[in-house]
Amino acid sequence: MFPGKKTKKRLFTALFCFFLLTTARAQYLFDDPVYLMDRNIEKAEELVSAKKTEEAVTLLLELFPKVFNNEQKTQIEFLLGMASMQKRDFATAEWIFRRILRNQPSLSRVRLELALLYFETGRNEKADYHFRLVWASRDLPLEVKQKIGYFLYQIRYRKRWDYYLNLGIAPTNNINNVSGAQIECIEVDFGGWIIPMCRELEKKRSSIGLSGYAGIENYLRLNRSLRLKSTLSGGISDFAGKEFDIYSLSFSTGPLYNFKRGSAGAYASAERVWYGGKGFLNSYGPIADFSYDLTRRLGIGLSGALKKNEYEQDIHKHFDGHSVLVMPSLYIGINSKTYIILKPSANFIRTENRWTDRDIYRYGVGLGTELPLGISLYAEPFYSSSKTKRGWIQDFSYEIKKRIENSYGIDVRLLNRQINILGFTPTFNYSFNKTTSNIRNGGFEKHTFELGITNRF
Repeated sequence: MFPGKKTKKRLFTALFCFFLLTTARAQYLFDDPVYLMDRNIEKAEELVSAKKTEEAVTLLLELFPKVFNNEQKTQIEFLLGMASMQKRDFATAEWIFRRILRNQPSLSRVRLELALLYFETGRNEKADYHFRLVWASRDLPLEVKQKIGYFLYQIRYRKRWDYYLNLGIAPTNNINNVSGAQIECIEVDFGGWIIPMCRELEKKRSSIGLSGYAGIENYLRLNRSLRLKSTLSGGISDFAGKEFDIYSLSFSTGPLYNFKRGSAGAYASAERVWYGGKGFLNSYGPIADFSYDLTRRLGIGLSGALKKNEYEQDIHKHFDGHSVLVMPSLYIGINSKTYIILKPSANFIRTENRWTDRDIYRYGVGLGTELPLGISLYAEPFYSSSKTKRGWIQDFSYEIKKRIENSYGIDVRLLNRQINILGFTPTFNYSFNKTTSNIRNGGFEKHTFELGITNRF
């Protein structure tokens, strides 16, 4: 059955109206400046993909002052960064990617390109850090996940040298770790007469000092997966008066084996510590470390040390002995800007005089995140307990007891990665420690601040 004349007329009218509406809509879109800007950005993206870098940059710079919203601005900045990468202008590309992440730290695509830039320029530690953040993203294509795993392996495989340096000014309110009490008294019974006997306690002292550490690591290639890793490092805490100055120097060397998802190493080590301008401690023995990526969001680690400890001053000779340190860790990637690290540890100390033997257990939970304005935050609250193992001690009250100490506190580290002066990044560190003891006036409270700079070459 064929439609009649009236039906045909109605059908023709409907089609004509639809055509007019579609044409009007298309004309509206072509006249819409926001729509036109989006199309031009797409054109610039095609030019970047085709490696027509100069044409792309010219178009992007022309479009940038005319953007209508932050999304378009971010797209243009990102494409300019990609074009700079193609021209191997890594300094400009890094500045652009960091500028974007300063306000939008959760953009995993931008962070991935920044990680690739660091990989391309040989900055292994920074590349590893940003690759792992991106790896925890929940919307990554399978191909990208596999490539990040490959890049992490290549970072371990190609390492030759690592250098790091951290320096800062560190004021502390309790450099000598005392309770702050001024006097301590006990009551003594002399034939019915109660007589107080008192002693003056060491006063709490505050100071401002120079603190820092530095190190050099060399990875000598023995075969495709095996390296001879050697590390030379040192640290300083230099305060006015020299009485509480601490200097340290250590060296270790041994085999390091890299495999697809991690590494394992065992090293011989030696360390010397100076305290108050005098030789204080010599320690030596084997150390080991192991790391393995269980998944792209979970990584485990284990490090340990068996040390022989020899003190140089006669007054400290009763501390001579050995110690066993065990430190497991669990890395949990939350998303492309946040991670958690669980860090328990156990330190078993045995000395020549058994009353100084003790076991120390520490539990820390670290939270790291990338904040706006280019700030990186790492905060680690902790709790530790220490108890003499077999020895007994006697405090001023003449009561025999084992020494038990409990500590809690937090370590906070802030870095402004947006600021880069000759490769150095400004840092702010804060540490709080509250220690309680069953020995009278054996506890203390301490606040330490540090304003400094850091770099990993």
